Amino acid sequence: MTVELKNGDVALSNFALINSIRDDNRLTPSAKLVALILASHRNNARLTCNPSYTTLEKETGYSRPTIAKALKELRQKRVIKTMAHWRGTNQYFFSFDKEDIEKISSFDRGNCEDLPSI
Repeated sequence: MTVELKNGDVALSNFALINSIRDDNRLTPSAKLVALILASHRNNARLTCNPSYTTLEKETGYSRPTIAKALKELRQKRVIKTMAHWRGTNQYFFSFDKEDIEKISSFDRGNCEDLPSI
């Protein structure tokens, strides 16, 4: 499932994003949980999320070093991109290229072949 943005781009719906994270076998359990928490904070208008480390600690139950390690894994596996935010927190973007979104949309319509992981 996708949503069309004002500029004509296409993004994954929250439902498709959560399912893609859940089904990504490349991720460790801690990286999956951190990604799911990030997804729960995603601003659907801007497709960014910026929970603080304190928020991530509270919502995952993980220590700061474990969260940092999970975020590093998510960046290395190209699940997220990170950008420093002017207010002192990071902004996180989920990384999908257009081809992946088209395949996931195709899967949502019943076509299961060649489904990408994020």
